[in-house]
Amino acid sequence: MTDIVLDGVVEEIIYSNDENGYTVCTINAMGEPVTLVGIMPFINEGETIRARGSWQVHATFGR
Repeated sequence: MTDIVLDGVVEEIIYSNDENGYTVCTINAMGEPVTLVGIMPFINEGETIRARGSWQVHATFGR
């Protein structure tokens, strides 16, 4: 599976674990909301970030 790269502004941090950096957040990437899940310590709402990963389809929440 090929990784994709997204640049966007962190719109909302939905969940963040301060102990291990596990974070669920929403970014605005090219005008579209995208939910990111992974190890992202030290990000803040309003910051522009670059994320690298792959699309996953969740059984409940979708893509």
